[in-house]
Amino acid sequence: MSLRVLHESLGAIWRMQGEEIPWSYGAVEAELEALQLGAALLVLSGAELVLEGALAASYHPGLALQLRPSLAYRLKPGDPEGHTYQLGLGGGYYLAEWLSLGGAVYHLFQPGTQASATAYSIEAGLRMVEGIWLNLGYTLGGFTGLTPDTAPGFYLRLDFLGGGW
Repeated sequence: MSLRVLHESLGAIWRMQGEEIPWSYGAVEAELEALQLGAALLVLSGAELVLEGALAASYHPGLALQLRPSLAYRLKPGDPEGHTYQLGLGGGYYLAEWLSLGGAVYHLFQPGTQASATAYSIEAGLRMVEGIWLNLGYTLGGFTGLTPDTAPGFYLRLDFLGGGW
């Protein structure tokens, strides 16, 4: 089994009265060998302070299977009922070295208001070259969530994979 961290980026921006002040930003790329990980952190302030972020991983337990768990959040320290979380789980099965089929489910919830929404997607992937896949999918029951993955309708996604097909 191999692990590979594709990219991890942390950034914080504080907006106050239309003014942007960058606090920090960094990007790290490292190889650890079949897990690909991306993370982002964003702090905004307008009328209130908001902390947002997302973490998405890609795990390959075997050559023919890919799992993609994800987590996104929006925290409002001044309004705890406004805290919003989004969980996702996607997967793909490689039918051949050049073709995959998969799907995903995303669930958005706001514990303070007991509001929630769920979206499902189906997709097919085509290997362009070694390590690069083009995926065409459709999201059913989509909504405006914390990540673009939940938007309704068709989507294209480009995957950069390492350590085999």
